[in-house]
Order: sequence, then structure tokens, then C-alpha cells
Amino acid sequence: MLVAPGAPVLSLTRDLRSSSAAPRQPGSLAQHILTLPGCRRETVLALPAWTALESRGSHYDRTYPTVLALVAGILGDDRQAWHRLTDSPISHSGPNARLRLGDILKAAAGGTDGPKPPASR
Repeated sequence: MLVAPGAPVLSLTRDLRSSSAAPRQPGSLAQHILTLPGCRRETVLALPAWTALESRGSHYDRTYPTVLALVAGILGDDRQAWHRLTDSPISHSGPNARLRLGDILKAAAGGTDGPKPPASR
């Protein structure tokens, strides 16, 4: 059976928040995922939002360029969408720490209610 390049990483990332084997330091996992050659859009969108937005690229003070480009591409020049992103329920801890970047961006861009956090483990 042929497996598409990046499919295992996407599957791992997508299932991360419901896995009992989720890493204690999701930021480390995000850093590794974002440095993979050809890291796919779907994989970045599956990352926890807070973790993805806090991941740093080559400069400590900058969000990872892959994440920035993706967020900017989805929200574009829509000021309201950017305001909705800043008002989103993402958090560094608790249930909202597991909200996916893709779900947050979809709600911000579409003007819909933010996603609900996954059920507690």
C-alpha cells in the first residue's frame, strides 16, 4: 500500500489532542513538524493554535514563517477577521490549548462562532 508523503505526520498531528500519548511539550513537537521539508498546509492547520502561533522560526522573536504565511493567506486584508482571531478562545493551557489552528482560522475568516474544545481526556 502506498502512503502519501507526509500522511503519517498529518495523522499524528490531527489525532494529537485526543491521544493519551500526547507529548508533554507540544511546542517541541510543533517545532519538529514545522521544520520538516515540505511540511503540508493540512499538517500546520492540524496543530494546536496556541502552539503553532507561538512556535519560533530562525529568530526567537518571530512566529514561524510557515505559520505566518498560512494565517495571512487565510485572513488576508479582512480587519474583522484579524480582530476575531485576536478575540478567539485559544489559550496556552486548559481545554482551549487543544483547539486546532485550522478551526480557529476558519471561524475567524468566516465570522462564525469559534470551535468548542475537545472533550477532556
